[in-house]
Amino acid sequence: MSRRTALSLGAALALGAGLAVLPGQARAATVVVDTTAELTGAISGATAGTVIQVRGGTYYPTATLQSTTNGTSSSPVTVEHTWSFGNGKNRWGDSAFAGDGNGYKLGGDGEVVAHVVNNSAAWDDAGSGFTENSDTGAIVINRTTAYANGKYGYYFATGSARLGKNLAVGNGTAAVSKGSSVMSAGNNWDSGVSTPSFLSTDASSTYNSRSSGGTLPATTFLTTGSTTIGATMN
Repeated sequence: MSRRTALSLGAALALGAGLAVLPGQARAATVVVDTTAELTGAISGATAGTVIQVRGGTYYPTATLQSTTNGTSSSPVTVEHTWSFGNGKNRWGDSAFAGDGNGYKLGGDGEVVAHVVNNSAAWDDAGSGFTENSDTGAIVINRTTAYANGKYGYYFATGSARLGKNLAVGNGTAAVSKGSSVMSAGNNWDSGVSTPSFLSTDASSTYNSRSSGGTLPATTFLTTGSTTIGATMN
């Protein structure tokens, strides 16, 4: 039975050079993008096995980026070394603005797909930093950071997500909402896991120029020096 590999990313998304968005394991095609329009089109049109090679940059789509290409429940999308911030804010003065403000929205349309997010961060989003968005699959969220989002750092109340080594600080409603089927280990809300201090909570350096290789700007924002928990921010 075909399913959609539904994935939505927030409207302010900073991507590391060479980020691969991978629906499935076999590579059917590689698409290189370096503009917001190209990124929107590539994600919308991706098929199972497509690799989207994203040039280093900060992209500001005017709507949620979403892939709903037919695939299978074993064809997840992997997102690594990205930042998603400031979503759900009407920058355009649009009276019809309706963004829900989540940073990483990993489902939709009742689909069940085990998407993966590694080493990424969400901050200052009006909604939650990371959310299943009704995807009940075994989503994997590993070594990420959710900071100062309006609702939850992590919202996985109905699915069977695997949450490991994540760091949630200063989110409006709570660090996490997780259902009984969620596996949670090594996160700072888990018993016996301490919360390391941030070296900086000043996000201004995240807008600095990138290196010549296009990697994310060098920053101490939301870094902790930990080798076991939270995003490395690079």
